Amino acid sequence: MDLPRNLLCILFFILVCTSHAAYSEQASSALLHWKSTLDSSSTSNLSSWSPANSTCVWFAILCSNASATSHIIGLRLSEAGIKGRLETLNFAALPQLAELNLSRNGLHGAIPASISLLQALVYLDLSFNSFETFIPPEFGSLSNLVDLRLNNNNLAGAVPYQLSKLPKIARLEISHNYLDKPDFSPMPTLQIFSMYSMGVNRSMAAFPSSS
Repeated sequence: MDLPRNLLCILFFILVCTSHAAYSEQASSALLHWKSTLDSSSTSNLSSWSPANSTCVWFAILCSNASATSHIIGLRLSEAGIKGRLETLNFAALPQLAELNLSRNGLHGAIPASISLLQALVYLDLSFNSFETFIPPEFGSLSNLVDLRLNNNNLAGAVPYQLSKLPKIARLEISHNYLDKPDFSPMPTLQIFSMYSMGVNRSMAAFPSSS
């Protein structure tokens, strides 16, 4: 016997709400865990990050809408005074994140390759921090990325050729690091390209092949 249409609608609504509740809990738990790993003296701006508050009213959090099924689509923590590492943030819990701005803070350590899990990401700004080691080649899989800013850090090594695979990239800033002489020409979609500084050579050729 077929279920009445209104009952099917109710069941579907319950399923959607249950799924969203699980997602929301995962996202808030991931952010709260990351906050707990930051230098406690630097988290005064994150006082609203609490289980007592809805995640969408937390400082620097941007949600898709004001409904019960909204998703976190932005994390805007530029000049928030936070200090610590980024590896402790579980990016898998933020699948809808389109904007990640952590510029001008006291973040250090490696840039986690797990940022590449953010396949909805359009804008990524990690500039003016103290990130070390290298640019993760996994960033080449961020197919929706338009704006990438990694300038003014302590990054070293090669600029990964995988960045040439970014189909929508329009702005790429990697200056003021300690990167090796790059071997690439800017991608045709680029409108703003900054890589010139002490420690970064100015020679431009083609990206090496992936073979």
